[in-house]
Formats: sequence, C-alpha cells, structure tokens
Amino acid sequence: MPEIIDPAAVHRFRCFQDFSEAEVRALLPLLEPVACAPGQVLFRQGDAGDALYLLVSGQVAVRINVPDQEEPVDILLEAGSLFGEMSPLLGEPRTASVVVRTVAELWRLPAGPLQAALGRGESWASKFLFALAQVLARRLVAMNRQVIGLIADLRRKEGEPPATGKTDAEQLADRLFNEELLGLVRRAVV
Repeated sequence: MPEIIDPAAVHRFRCFQDFSEAEVRALLPLLEPVACAPGQVLFRQGDAGDALYLLVSGQVAVRINVPDQEEPVDILLEAGSLFGEMSPLLGEPRTASVVVRTVAELWRLPAGPLQAALGRGESWASKFLFALAQVLARRLVAMNRQVIGLIADLRRKEGEPPATGKTDAEQLADRLFNEELLGLVRRAVV
C-alpha cells in the first residue's frame, strides 16, 4: 500500500504555499515518497533526468565535479529544498550528482505527469512552474552576485581601481539573467 502524504506537509514547501486545497489534491497522486539511507546516491552527474525532488526531511549533498579539480564540490541541502529540476525541464543530462547525507525522506515528482498537467492547463501545474521559475531565478541571481564578487576580487588582486556604474560583469550578469528567465518562460508557455 503506497504511503499517504499529509496534504498539510505540502504547504511547508515554498513552491506550494499558495496552492488551494483542490490544487494540493490534484498534485498528491503524482508525488512519490522515497526513503533514503545515508550514503545513497540518488542520481549521478550525466544521468538522464526524469523527475525532480522535494526534500521533506534530512540532508542531501549536491555534488558537482569541477574540471581540473581533484575533489568535487558539495552543496548541502536541508528539508524544504527542491532539487533535480533542471534536467527534466531541459531534457538534458543531470548537471550534478546527489548523495544522501542523513536519513532522508523525499518526494519524487516525475516529469511526464507534470508536463501532461501543464499541457492540460491544470492550475496547480502552472503555479508550480511559476514557483520553479522563481527558484531558478533566485539561484541565478545568487550565482551572478558570486561571479561579480569573484571578478571584483580578481581586479583588486590585479590592482585595478573599482569601476563606477555597472561593470561589464554586472551588465553580462543582467543580460544572462534576463535571457535565461525569458527562455524559461517561453519554454513554459510553449
């Protein structure tokens, strides 16, 4: 017998906070509970991605292999996090591996049913896609800030005076952010 997901637990995720009871009921049958043990590899960088995940409890590490670096970079995610969404959205291989750090409970949301619900114009799917776009936009903004900080650090080390107004990096970051967000919206509408 499949595990029953408490509808109230769905609202703990930022991406579902604005969902009505009817939208939660429409989503619940698609969420697949997944219990994970420490050390379990959920998926590997380069794997095909057919689902995204919601971290209900525990911790997972998003592990990224960096060229010319011996050790991978781990980014720790806590309960309430959404991950693994880029591969199913883009139809491309996974860009990172995910390794379970502690006993963890996840919900798996398969890409196929989500895409079908979007195709039928179901309100929950549209709301979720918009929330997902916001998650990705927040990540991109954070990454842009890091890139700008790295460029500023590099310039300081090279003895260049700080630029006034928007730097080339800031202009590039703005352009990349706007193009990425526009592309995401276009794919969502199509």
